Amino acid sequence: MAAKKVMAYGKFRYRSRYRDVDSRSWKCKTFDTKDEAEDFEASLRLAKSGRVFVRKQSTQTLRQFWHEYLHEYALLDLQAATVEGHKQAWSKWIEPSLGMVPLATLASSPELVQRLKQVMVVSGAGEPTQRRVLAVLSAVLTKAVQLNRIANNPVRVIRKPPATRKHDVRAISPEAVEALLGKCKTIADRRLVALTAYAGLRPAESLALTKEDVAERTISVSKSLKLDGVGSTKTGGRRIVPIPDALRPYLADLPDGLLFPDQSGKHWSRAKHHNWRVKSWQPAAQAAGLGMITRTQDGKRSYTGARPYDLRHCAASTMLASGVDPVRVAQIMGHSPAVLFSTYAHVIAEVCEPVEGDGCTMAAQAASEGQSAQ
Repeated sequence: MAAKKVMAYGKFRYRSRYRDVDSRSWKCKTFDTKDEAEDFEASLRLAKSGRVFVRKQSTQTLRQFWHEYLHEYALLDLQAATVEGHKQAWSKWIEPSLGMVPLATLASSPELVQRLKQVMVVSGAGEPTQRRVLAVLSAVLTKAVQLNRIANNPVRVIRKPPATRKHDVRAISPEAVEALLGKCKTIADRRLVALTAYAGLRPAESLALTKEDVAERTISVSKSLKLDGVGSTKTGGRRIVPIPDALRPYLADLPDGLLFPDQSGKHWSRAKHHNWRVKSWQPAAQAAGLGMITRTQDGKRSYTGARPYDLRHCAASTMLASGVDPVRVAQIMGHSPAVLFSTYAHVIAEVCEPVEGDGCTMAAQAASEGQSAQ
């Protein structure tokens, strides 16, 4: 029984051949590293003698394991936008501080992770950045624990900054939406704004729609535009969204195929979406009184004001104000009732009548309790 270097799954691995204790037949098992193969063989030998096997500490550094994690797990299991965020957190914060630290040392030294957090604070990184970087490091080390490279994840004992809402809820009124639609230059711009404001679709969901997704009274939402193409919705499910009367004029004479194709007839790229926000959305929002375009002292263009995503709040607030059950509103919007109660607590509290046992009253109570807890 000796580890042998072989080619498997497109790379060199180490194969151990051993005799199964129960069946007495010969079996094979492959490992990524020679240390793992030798550890496995040592555990079998010690098991026969009734002794306990103690694994050798891995000499693999965090940088070495990061590349393994990225190419063999992250790129296969995570969405492209998530992987891009992982890469940014790694290159800017994690690698300079911890890249050369052995995994075994890191696992037994939570103070090294605390030092990384202190570096971010001193460098002026905000709490969302600190939370994101620690989450990325925790994901990498959790995978190391699952692969038996280390015994524990040291990030778990580090206090993370509390999660806070990045943007305040800004419910654009129907009157403001009408003003915005009047300032849009093209039919496609007006259709995209109307789908988000009246049906509550996420902009990325609207950009993935085809003519076949739009029926006479409903819209089937099962896709979303991603960084690397089209994938599932944010929650991974499919939902049926009713078409309100205000939206119907903007769904007339739909083009075949994609509702929002680029010049080549394909889905929008990331650059196309950025250009639309700068050249179409921001001027229209400023003209409608929902935003402001300014120039900084060095001549750079700056925009402050409503985002396309804010239009979703108009749809949710309008449905709540018209008496639609909050649970039904959550289904239409594509998230859980708990998220709805948290996000629209002020709207629910104002529009719901205090009828005992009523679903709207329970929603208002949940919203009030959520605000008190915060």
